[in-house]
Amino acid sequence: MLDVAAGLTPGQVRKEYVDVYREQLGAGYAAVGEFHYLGLDEGFAAFEAAEEAGIGFVLLYAAYGRGGIERFRQSSVAEYLMQLESLRERGVRVGVAPHSVRACPPSWLEELANYAVREGLPLHVHADEQPREIEECLAEQGLRPIVSRFGIAASGAGTARAAMLKGYGGGRAAHASGVRERA
Repeated sequence: MLDVAAGLTPGQVRKEYVDVYREQLGAGYAAVGEFHYLGLDEGFAAFEAAEEAGIGFVLLYAAYGRGGIERFRQSSVAEYLMQLESLRERGVRVGVAPHSVRACPPSWLEELANYAVREGLPLHVHADEQPREIEECLAEQGLRPIVSRFGIAASGAGTARAAMLKGYGGGRAAHASGVRERA
């Protein structure tokens, strides 16, 4: 997947996404929340594709502090927010999307959650999604990657893709903290 993503250009994203969005419209979807980690220009191309297809669109623009594809990473929260604001200025409806607790340091997660609340924006993060992610977080931080400990769930602004929560007894904790389990 990352190999394909690394080779995509904004032109390819726009051309290929138009067809996908039209297919979604045909299947009865009225809007899409595009979790997007391909970069700023590619994110804008996805927006243009949605406009052309006539589907409602929110770009869940991914923050990536480490891991993933190097050319799509941001060097700081400030750089990410500058990119996010540039999309908003161009008329793109956005959501704040720190990719995962593996890809963003704890300080990023807290700052981005606070920003989403202040700005009234959707917040989306992948947490407890993959066994490898869980292992890496345990090794680095000594804790499972439940985002509620960073204030994300408590903010009421966010949802999390937490596919591995149930298998590890986290379902009750996630429910109590406001995290919605999504797969």
